[in-house]
Amino acid sequence: MRTRSSFWAIGALLGASLLWVPSDAEAQAPGRISVEGRPGITLPTGDLSNLGGGSGFSLGADVMLSLNRTVTGYFGVSHDQFSCAASEPCEGELNSGGFQAGLKALFRRDGAALPWARAGLLGHSLDTGDGSSDLGLGVELGAGFDLDVTPHFALVPAVGFRTFSADIDRRSLTASWFTVSLGAHLHF
Repeated sequence: MRTRSSFWAIGALLGASLLWVPSDAEAQAPGRISVEGRPGITLPTGDLSNLGGGSGFSLGADVMLSLNRTVTGYFGVSHDQFSCAASEPCEGELNSGGFQAGLKALFRRDGAALPWARAGLLGHSLDTGDGSSDLGLGVELGAGFDLDVTPHFALVPAVGFRTFSADIDRRSLTASWFTVSLGAHLHF
């Protein structure tokens, strides 16, 4: 499956990046690139919950570009899966996957924890397990902390919310869910 191999490749890149540790001045300079990977859980709401969707897992990865000390742009991919009772139109699993892009605001302060909030656009498809899927545009919101482990490696506990509209079997629905994740962030 192409998505799985992409996540393994990103994981290998993240692991190899741990060997490189730049200075503090480099990590805070505009124009610096960083990467982040996030495994987590999904908590469906609204129409997804009404379809029989239950909690599942989430995987995501972003590439980020520091625009200044307090704003970072990001672009990434994600895959969210929801458990599902075997009933129409949900047959075993609900899956959503695609890309996200937006801005992340950093709230700089003293200490090892760097709070942040992010907002962006989401381009995801929804698959109900019977092969029907639709690509839709939506929004994502998130908040969390970068908890420094080394000057350029941080653990990232975060919460998020994603929503987009999809047409499944001539039925319009709004796919919405919360995510809770613990990721890793590398500053280059």
